[in-house]
Amino acid sequence: MLVGLWAIVAIAGMLYYPTDSYFIGHISLWPLLYLFATFYLFARYVINYRMDNRIYELAYSHSKMIDILCYIYIICVIIDVISDGLNLQQIAYNNVVENAAENYGDHFTNDKEYATVWLRLTHSYESYVWYVALIAVFNSLCQGRRVFAILLLSIVMVKRLMDSVALGERTFIMVNVFVLLALFSIYYKHLDRKSKKVIYYLAVLFGLLVFSFLAAVTISRFDNSDYGVGGSFVYYLGSPMLHFDYGVADSLRGTFGGAATFNGILERFNIPPILEIDYRYSADAMLGTHCSTSFITFIGPLCIDFGFIITFLLAIFWPMLICKLVFINGKLTLPGLYLFLFYFNRLSRGAFATGYGAGIVYYQAFAFYSLLWILILITRKKKIVCQKL
Repeated sequence: MLVGLWAIVAIAGMLYYPTDSYFIGHISLWPLLYLFATFYLFARYVINYRMDNRIYELAYSHSKMIDILCYIYIICVIIDVISDGLNLQQIAYNNVVENAAENYGDHFTNDKEYATVWLRLTHSYESYVWYVALIAVFNSLCQGRRVFAILLLSIVMVKRLMDSVALGERTFIMVNVFVLLALFSIYYKHLDRKSKKVIYYLAVLFGLLVFSFLAAVTISRFDNSDYGVGGSFVYYLGSPMLHFDYGVADSLRGTFGGAATFNGILERFNIPPILEIDYRYSADAMLGTHCSTSFITFIGPLCIDFGFIITFLLAIFWPMLICKLVFINGKLTLPGLYLFLFYFNRLSRGAFATGYGAGIVYYQAFAFYSLLWILILITRKKKIVCQKL
């Protein structure tokens, strides 16, 4: 699936290249070769590992703990929806219908404001546990609990679509759909015919909703642009690799030395930053780049932060660590599958843009991964005590 996504991006880049005079005559071969080689190294375990052969035991493990996490998730979603519901109609009109171009990007610079600490906690919980909720959907289908699976999947996808509407961002919902499809392919062999039909019907329904949202945002943002609505899809898919080639790779003269990746973590622990910079807007002025956009794939920010050689070495060794954490002693666990889906999400989103500050994102993911392991160990300990009694 990842290979297919990047193939589409590459084809879109080839289609868009001759339509934009900015890129014509400036694209070189080696940055594109570097881009795809580095991506393959980052994604090689996701591409090559057969997850479906390891999922059966997980489908029937930790059911009570997962159900509790999902019940709390549903409550948090309800609270979040109620708190945002009063403003959602105006937000949707602003971000999707009226002026998406002006409103797009606000979420990169402005944190969402919450009336209380509890609302912040519920939103944070929902943003992490939705992966577990999707896993619970397919576990429930394997166990024959189709009603619960349909209800939970509907809640997850509607909430993710609402978040996309609030952000006015197409990549957000597209990547969520990719995660759902990846999970479906992992569980496919273990689902019966009725369960597959449930997924197919829901896929059609949500597919129509997602397509309507993508069309609305595209029309709002690009209807009056030079390349129009139709060309905007080609630009959206194909421009990141072109901007990496002509914008980053052709003129990068130095690095941020890890500041863009690690400053967020240092700030969390009140440690002075590596560099006092606003790295979202300083690369062009400080390092010689001229991309002026965050759409440079996920490899672009890494090269700006560490340079081409260290980024290539990261592509070799970082996936090894991820793989070791996903498969503990060769077994696929709930925390492992969560981390796999998170990593898949980052690679899928990275075909377009992930922005800077990946360090804090992975720090939070590893923290939640550790929390899941703690919950499992506590559950096992209680089970052993009960058996002795």
